[in-house]
Amino acid sequence: GLSFCIPWWFFDWTDRRLNSFNNLALARLQISINERKKLSLVPGKPPTNITLQAESLSSVTVKWDSPLNQCDVFQSIGFRVFYKLSNTTKIHSLDVTVSTNHLVLQNLKDFKMYVVWLRRITSGGLGPKSTAMKIRTLEKGGLWSTVIAEVK
Repeated sequence: GLSFCIPWWFFDWTDRRLNSFNNLALARLQISINERKKLSLVPGKPPTNITLQAESLSSVTVKWDSPLNQCDVFQSIGFRVFYKLSNTTKIHSLDVTVSTNHLVLQNLKDFKMYVVWLRRITSGGLGPKSTAMKIRTLEKGGLWSTVIAEVK
């Protein structure tokens, strides 16, 4: 039969080439991981200048300013308005489009304190939480809502 001898330097050269290739692949993988981490960062700024107004026994109007004029790699899709009774843990939320800057929360309980906050919805996920605000819905026979205050 046919036989031939492979010199030792061939294996050494091949091993070094494979190591170089593996190191290059690992470096590319590391760059890819770092790029993914950048993309997974919380996008943008939260909505600002949030105002709450009790409209009735069971509704509150929420208004805000959008932080859309900033440079951001993520496309804005809308806003998520969160609300809950101040003494409970159950959180409710409603989504609105990016062109909307207000929302009426309905079917609330009369003369109860609610906590409200917003987050921007982007192509990169939910943005950071806005300042949480408190408001009390109107009381039967009442004309004015409780003064709005930031939650500390």
